[in-house]
Amino acid sequence: ATSKLILPFLRVFEEERFRKGLSFLSQWKTALPFKFDLEDRPDTAQGKVDHAGNFRSHQKLLGRGMPTGLLLGRSSTGFTRRMHYLGESMQGFWNVSLRSEFKKESLLKDLQMGIFVGDLSVDAFDPRSAEIILTLSNASLIHHGELGEAILPVTLKCSLVDLFSSWETFAGTDRTYGYWIAKEGCRFITEITAPGSFSREFFIPGSVSPSHYW
Repeated sequence: ATSKLILPFLRVFEEERFRKGLSFLSQWKTALPFKFDLEDRPDTAQGKVDHAGNFRSHQKLLGRGMPTGLLLGRSSTGFTRRMHYLGESMQGFWNVSLRSEFKKESLLKDLQMGIFVGDLSVDAFDPRSAEIILTLSNASLIHHGELGEAILPVTLKCSLVDLFSSWETFAGTDRTYGYWIAKEGCRFITEITAPGSFSREFFIPGSVSPSHYW
């Protein structure tokens, strides 16, 4: 679920969107209150150069709440791919990692009660306002550090900034997921590496009676 939320957030780092004021980052004047950094770490095991012949390099996108890198339009930066050898070169974030010093080996075992979100879908995202609409499609109650009953899917409309700001700690183990993205008629896979995240308090519509907790 954490990596699926990072995927739409990457759109606010597109240089053209930022320059035209279509990214909320272009209006944000202070550091974002996030406890994580983002960076693109290309897999150099696949080759030292990208599909356009430029040397691959690491790029930090977000550090200490401040944007530190943007995705340039069609410039050759070492982050280029082609769908096939006749295809046009496309810039993109291909191997994004979430890094944080606020980690715990297990996020579940110390929780007396709460909600575990195993999967979700992003139904809509507006890069200008950071408003997002989510459906929590796989969620369960947490009882004394263990997963309990599943709950019905919940639709949530909120600010992605507020949601990321609520993340206090992260799991000790990272996982990598691949997602298909479409760019100008071409399809690519973006890999996002991220741990699970823990939010102390965040409003989710609905209610659970205390009698459902052990």
